[in-house]
Amino acid sequence: MSFAGSVRVAARTGLTAMRANPVRAALATLGVIIGSGALVSVLAVSDGVEKYARERVSRQGFDRITIRGLTEDVIDGQVVARAKPVFVGPADLEAVTAVLQPTEHAVLNRVGVALSTIGGRQRAVVARGIMLSAPDSLGQSLIAGRALTPDETRADAAVAVINLPLARALVGDTARAAARALNDSIIIGERALRIVGVVAAEEASGPLASALTLFGPFAVTEAASMPARGTPATPGLTITTTQAENVRAMRSRVEAWLASRDARWHDRYRIEARAESQLVDLQRAMLVFRLLMGSITGITLIVGGIGIMNVLLASVAERTREIGIRKAVGARKRDILLQFLAESVTITGVGSAVGTALGLGAAYVLTAVMRSQTQAIVHAATTVQTLAISALMAVFVGVAFGCYPALRAARLAPIDAIHTE
Repeated sequence: MSFAGSVRVAARTGLTAMRANPVRAALATLGVIIGSGALVSVLAVSDGVEKYARERVSRQGFDRITIRGLTEDVIDGQVVARAKPVFVGPADLEAVTAVLQPTEHAVLNRVGVALSTIGGRQRAVVARGIMLSAPDSLGQSLIAGRALTPDETRADAAVAVINLPLARALVGDTARAAARALNDSIIIGERALRIVGVVAAEEASGPLASALTLFGPFAVTEAASMPARGTPATPGLTITTTQAENVRAMRSRVEAWLASRDARWHDRYRIEARAESQLVDLQRAMLVFRLLMGSITGITLIVGGIGIMNVLLASVAERTREIGIRKAVGARKRDILLQFLAESVTITGVGSAVGTALGLGAAYVLTAVMRSQTQAIVHAATTVQTLAISALMAVFVGVAFGCYPALRAARLAPIDAIHTE
């Protein structure tokens, strides 16, 4: 019989043995159910917490760097404008895009203030001019409509995305302001821009969350606005990565790109970035949390594995005569070994499946409690990796703790086993 055939026979024998002793099998499976459930719930919750932390990191700017041209010098405590300032522009956006990784994207942006007549009176609108290197580069969460496309921002199209306060100012403070504002127009300078999307205030503007804010093509808003107080007056080239821990490597590549273009780039450009030490602390805290919770659940799985080993040892003792007869009629050591290993893996497999389902349910309940108590928008995250780890741990525990009973059964001498009472 082939090895695959031997495995199939062993698996059927293992299932038969479980059905013959359902109470014992259930008690052995209970430890694995608890261990697998704890492991899956911890992984699902930690993945959800990590996702929430990454979103917070992104909002606070730890996942990006910004390049600006230097336009001023400080001499003897006085700010002096440079005679020949340097500005970043569309050509720089195209050039830096060529050296970025697939998980990175660049946005050319400028913040200004434009006047617009809304509701019969002049209003100040924060105009954010953008030029995108890739779709959804801003990472906005739209509540209505769509985002601007890279082609629209390059072609100076007469379109815009606005925030919810501006939508309410245009159509009235109603619950359906976002939907009603779509395809409406807003005039800034001498251009009428069609509204194609609406974003929430806090995601649209950060520190200017209460302002009336508009996102439009870079050249369109630049021509219609003046610098906003408290914001950089010069355009910035913002480069963002989807993995905040890659910011250092990304910064090194961008600095090398600047050096290849201008040997004196340190004197002409400034790279702005949030404190990288805080990002390192966040990564270390997440790693410590995973290791701590993983070790606790690992101990639970070990306890479950010991329970399986005890059940199998008892099974070997009860079935010694059966093992002797099987070996006497031609069963090899490998066949006996596979039989008990299959029984062990079957027990852990069933326990893992039940534990995974219970663990996911517990994770969703736990994150719901976390949301209600902390106001943090944390949701359990079910990933392929979590399910794969659960399955692999079940197989590992089954094999690791089933080896000793299986080897003990395989090494029994046929004659001594047959004569055992």
